Amino acid sequence: MQFLKKHFKQLGTLVTIIALFFVIWKMISMDIDYRAFATPQAICILLISILLQAMIFCYMTFPWLHLVQIFSGKKISGKQALPIYTKANLMKYIPGNVFQYVARNQLAAESQVSHVDVALATIVDIGMSMMAPFLISIILMRHHIMTLLSAYRYTFLMVFCVILMLFCLIFILLRLKFWKQVKQYCSKYRRLLQRKTLFQLLVTFSLYLLQSLFSIVLYALPFLGFLDIPSEKMPQFLGAYLFSWIIGFITPGSPGGIGVREAVMMLICSSFMDDSVIMSYVIMMRFISICADVVAFSFGVAYKKLCHIKA
Repeated sequence: MQFLKKHFKQLGTLVTIIALFFVIWKMISMDIDYRAFATPQAICILLISILLQAMIFCYMTFPWLHLVQIFSGKKISGKQALPIYTKANLMKYIPGNVFQYVARNQLAAESQVSHVDVALATIVDIGMSMMAPFLISIILMRHHIMTLLSAYRYTFLMVFCVILMLFCLIFILLRLKFWKQVKQYCSKYRRLLQRKTLFQLLVTFSLYLLQSLFSIVLYALPFLGFLDIPSEKMPQFLGAYLFSWIIGFITPGSPGGIGVREAVMMLICSSFMDDSVIMSYVIMMRFISICADVVAFSFGVAYKKLCHIKA
């Protein structure tokens, strides 16, 4: 076990280095005129935005950790989960868009819980992470949401068909090879249907809603110093950006939602904003997000070392 744990950590270090390489490459390849951020006001807003986004990334550890605790039935310290989550979050820049989820299973090895529990928590985390901003974007955009749903109905249909096919294939595989183990896990997770557990899941979902509200505050910050938008259009704009994240996330072959977010924003906001302003906003938010990923990762590393020193 110690042998496997040692090499698992070595592999994790290697993947982290690769992720940092892709982060640097992303920063270099982005078409950003950094001179636009040279004013004291712009620098201040950028630093606040990066810090806020990094705090949001750290906060997102705890809804996911709460799900792991629900499925495993064990108490797990946030001290263990935070460094793992922030490191895994950085791995989303590695092509394939799966490493950030696989890396979370390091928590199973370190806290002696089942890998299935952590994987299931991650799957539910993905679902709640999309459902919460979707609900808030509906409230913000109101009737404009129908325009987006109509424009991207084929994307939703394709994603639904792919998910359905995956479920069918997984079910057939489990039925043929692992049916005995499936029965054991079904017996284990039957308690999730209890009223107490359903209430815990509802409380966890409220944490994802809170995270989306924090994100709205973050998305509004650039308008204090960079961009101008009619105040009555602000909810529509913020709702469109939330929705663009969902579309970018589920669109196949679009790493990080590149190109998709811009298309969604232009579809909804081009009637009251220039396309160049929309593009500038999206690129700036990408810059803030990448920097915040690195800051959150650095905080996780520093926090882990501090915990070791205190121990």
